[in-house]
Amino acid sequence: MQTLRFLVTGGSQGIGSAIVELARAGGHQVVFTGRNESLIEKLAQKTGAHGLCADVSSGDDNARTVEACRQRMGGVDVLVNNAGYAYRAEIGDLDVEAMKKMFDTNVFGLVDITNRVVPLLKSQQRGDIVNIASTMAIDAAVMDKPVVAVAFGVKGQQTRSKFFDNIFEHSHYRKLVETAGLRLVQSSNDLADAVRSYLVDPTIDGPGRSRLREELCFQLDGQAGMRAASVVLCELGISQRLASGQAIKIRGGERQSRRAAVH
Repeated sequence: MQTLRFLVTGGSQGIGSAIVELARAGGHQVVFTGRNESLIEKLAQKTGAHGLCADVSSGDDNARTVEACRQRMGGVDVLVNNAGYAYRAEIGDLDVEAMKKMFDTNVFGLVDITNRVVPLLKSQQRGDIVNIASTMAIDAAVMDKPVVAVAFGVKGQQTRSKFFDNIFEHSHYRKLVETAGLRLVQSSNDLADAVRSYLVDPTIDGPGRSRLREELCFQLDGQAGMRAASVVLCELGISQRLASGQAIKIRGGERQSRRAAVH
């Protein structure tokens, strides 16, 4: 099996740390980043991966991270964009500056470090980029709250977007919609109708949300991060399991993978 070189952002905890552990257990090289020095040191000692204290929202930190990959591994084969966090506040009391900081990490930081890694992938004519997506729709369903997924653009576009079609075909959204646990709206009129319906009766689609919880949140054992990491490595063509030999149970239908060659 080919040894791969991983760069994992936000790798000191959660899904990121699980990916680091499984990749190292499989004999792959790993550089990971995080912001908590104690967690970084602990994971580095546990796995032998190289940890960096770096903030993905900082261009200077991203440049330093990519340079560390060059120096320690000779490049990158797999970029895992896992760094991210959620900002929560009551409606009417949202802090715009706090939201901007979140976008600096979750969106612009992701774009910046990806831009810095892509030239390495192009030069070797191979590589993979994995973006860890939000689980907000699942989180809301677990709390039995209505969920509306918007499938059309915001700049004057009133119909379903090609961008969403790509996301829908190759992400967890297809499975979510199939459970009938959320509403997929394809126009501004659909959105208004869905919101009005939920305001009148928030219990609408409750059976679908129950089905979503049963099918996608079937096991509460503290190993969700490891299962997610296992799926990532399997999609990369790496068959992996916990270093202890414990089987990782993954439930659901066939997974669709969208793998694109780098040109």
